[in-house]
Amino acid sequence: MSFPKIALLLVLAAATARARASAPPQGNVGPLAADPVLQQSIARVVSAPGEVEQRAALDALRAVPPARLVPQLFLYSSAASDTRAAMAMAFVVHELPLTEDRLVEALVPLLEGADAARRRALGGVLSAVERRSLDGADFQAYREHVEGRELAPGLARYLFEVDPGAALRLVARAQVPGADELRPLLWAEHEVADALWKLDFGFVAPADVARLEPGAVQELGRLARHPRWWARLYAAEVAGRAPSLAGDVSLEALRRDEHALVREAAGGSR
Repeated sequence: MSFPKIALLLVLAAATARARASAPPQGNVGPLAADPVLQQSIARVVSAPGEVEQRAALDALRAVPPARLVPQLFLYSSAASDTRAAMAMAFVVHELPLTEDRLVEALVPLLEGADAARRRALGGVLSAVERRSLDGADFQAYREHVEGRELAPGLARYLFEVDPGAALRLVARAQVPGADELRPLLWAEHEVADALWKLDFGFVAPADVARLEPGAVQELGRLARHPRWWARLYAAEVAGRAPSLAGDVSLEALRRDEHALVREAAGGSR
């Protein structure tokens, strides 16, 4: 995938600066633990007195597999105490360079078991490959992580938290083999997305949704009863964000759902 290097640098710099406020200190943080040797190597890049020394420090990092290096860059920058160190990840990613694919491959596993603060911090960095805009997110960078395999809970939680519609479209296209099942899922998301847009921009008042957008209300209810757990997860996320669309959704049923993520999204027990 192509992406202007300067744009990636700016997004990563902003993301790791935000991550400093929400990330726990260095050490053991879920699946991510500080590697003292690599942390020192990254510090040498940051503290290099000149260009020659900095290039030598970057060359040492170049030999480290991205799957090992990227998490350490994330940990170093998110735990930094000053702006220069906080920008280390953005700088190293730009200078080596590391591709978007490498970033995604290295960071997605860290979502497993991550708490809300860690998910926000990781999301700030991953947003660099998601092209987020007023129209939503582009999750194509994650397709190989959801196609032909069981959808990992940490990734699923993250995707549906960030953009339920984009998440449903990605997962449905990646995991549903036949058009007979896929088309109703995509149509349901389209109907709901259209109603959400009208709500967001004031074209429909919440009190009028059931009357003016009955199709969206019905489709969200159907998704809440869908046999695919991630369709029910979508319904739970949307119902929580737009209660006026939840008329056909049984939140009580979702709180007792067989899947932990659905229960969690609906406000039930895990």
